[in-house]
Amino acid sequence: MMQIISISNSPIYQIQYLTAASSGLGLIERYLPILLAEVDLLPNNLHAIIITSDLQGIDPKNHQLLAYLLLEELETLNNGIQVIKADGRAIVIQVKNESLLN
Repeated sequence: MMQIISISNSPIYQIQYLTAASSGLGLIERYLPILLAEVDLLPNNLHAIIITSDLQGIDPKNHQLLAYLLLEELETLNNGIQVIKADGRAIVIQVKNESLLN
């Protein structure tokens, strides 16, 4: 079973999004931090894994769900990442450049 050994305190990147205000009136701006983590062992055939919480929010520019914005941002962060499947519930990526993992 894979275990997380450590998670960085400082984000390597942040993604702006909108979410409902706690009062229920209007929207507020938030930032989704992208943090690096270290695990003890990845399952076979995986070079990396993305773990998220419930991505409730919307892209302030084109009003798509935050999960899709995350996919777009990860693709633009580095050409070494290619999204294979995204269905709103799961993200599967392929790391084309293994030097990104070191």
